[in-house]
Amino acid sequence: MINTEIDQITSNLSKCNINSPNYKKLYLKKKKKFKEKNKRIKELLDQINELKQIIDIQNKYIVASKTAKNGFKEEDLVVNDLNNNKELKQNLEKFLNSELKNFAKKTGTTKTDITDGKIRIQVKKHKKDQFGQVDRHYLSYFLDKIPKLKSIEKYLSGICELPLLDNGYCDKSKSIIKLTKSNYSQQELENLIKILNQNKKEIIEYAFIGYNTDSKPNLLCGSEYTKDKKREKLIFYKMNDVIKYLNTQNFKIRKSGTVIELGNSFTIQRKGGDKGKKQANHLQIKLIFSNLEINEKLEFYVKNY
Repeated sequence: MINTEIDQITSNLSKCNINSPNYKKLYLKKKKKFKEKNKRIKELLDQINELKQIIDIQNKYIVASKTAKNGFKEEDLVVNDLNNNKELKQNLEKFLNSELKNFAKKTGTTKTDITDGKIRIQVKKHKKDQFGQVDRHYLSYFLDKIPKLKSIEKYLSGICELPLLDNGYCDKSKSIIKLTKSNYSQQELENLIKILNQNKKEIIEYAFIGYNTDSKPNLLCGSEYTKDKKREKLIFYKMNDVIKYLNTQNFKIRKSGTVIELGNSFTIQRKGGDKGKKQANHLQIKLIFSNLEINEKLEFYVKNY
């Protein structure tokens, strides 16, 4: 509409004496209105961009909230199964050779999700052959807990930590430093793996049981879902067996140079995501639950909710 008005004015001026004061006054008036409209359009576009940013932030929190709620929901489901499914409870008592009481969710941030006061269980919702998160923290926390790994800090920092911008976001114009021969010598990479393997048990225990004596889980429970999102079964492992099994594996660097893996089920890598916020620099430990090859386990098919 603005362009149409300008064309009309231009057409009218071409037919008239543009030196006439009346026409000059009309032209300046229309020009002023045009500038005001342009200014208003720019203000509205700025407001739209601000609203888009707000919506993006809200969507991020909605996704995070849903993820957290799904985790909490799974804990509730396992509590319900253990407290109300007599056959499951009897089987677990036999598996543990111990009498069980009623279970409840553990409060606070701990490695234990549910407990009956004596048996402490960590619950992991998973799908077959898919990775799930076991732990994520800043590298500094990881190294504080396992000081013997400080000698390999630069290698772990290289694959995990991008520089931060003034706004606290990761500088995506930079790249991580991959664990490849183009960045390090063969001897450096071999020494990295040697140190990781020397501290293997400490790394596994860091990931699964943590350091709070009162909340160290003694059972790992996987709640397995099918590809079409149907809840199928619970698998219980004694945590000591999980640690022993993983401790028989050896660390190696994937060809990508971005992931360190222990066997075919346990990995260390950069978290990433989070729309580039600094938490994307977390060192993340992941597990393919279904790849644990431990003979002693309790497997129980459950009602689909």
